Amino acid sequence: RSKEEFDLVKRAYRLDENSFFAANLLASQLSRRGQRNKAVSVIEHALASKRERSKTEAAILEAHVGTLFLDLGKVDAARSAFRASLDDDPGYEPARQELAILETTTRAGTDATTTSRR
Repeated sequence: RSKEEFDLVKRAYRLDENSFFAANLLASQLSRRGQRNKAVSVIEHALASKRERSKTEAAILEAHVGTLFLDLGKVDAARSAFRASLDDDPGYEPARQELAILETTTRAGTDATTTSRR
């Protein structure tokens, strides 16, 4: 069943690579399969598209890529992504929470990649 679901998501993404929903779903599927670098590429492609999207959609994508960067151990890139998410939508609470955890763990000298609440 999960392969079937993955194939459907990939097909949807191929139909419209700039779609917020298709990009977000495919990135989630890739991440679950351990393909986080590919997931980052999918989201970055969607963010770079010229398609107009709501500030909330952009914030969600930025926060998603931030968590992927954390999973990859790229703390500075994660911090930048969470800040970009909050620039897009200052009220987007998941990005605010992730950034707060990241800043707290970084100051405490704790590994931010293992303490973030995803």
